[in-house]
Amino acid sequence: MDEQYLARILLRCIFLGFGLLLIWFILILVGGNLAFEIHSKIFDITKHDFDLLQYWGMGLTKIFILVFFVIPFIAIRLTLDGR
Repeated sequence: MDEQYLARILLRCIFLGFGLLLIWFILILVGGNLAFEIHSKIFDITKHDFDLLQYWGMGLTKIFILVFFVIPFIAIRLTLDGR
């Protein structure tokens, strides 16, 4: 597999990952109360805990995208530009 191909795959993963975060954010912004009502019936959870879980989940997802897709993409691009 050549580096250019891998860089294109990582770039698509970056866009898909941040697209997922954007959709997640919009869904929580628009339907957060409905999601909380559904989850509070299943689990014994407060509104504060639900919001905290959403915040941490989005934060961890963003960190994983940066570590596993953005940093390798930058490293590959720097390697290709150095040739």
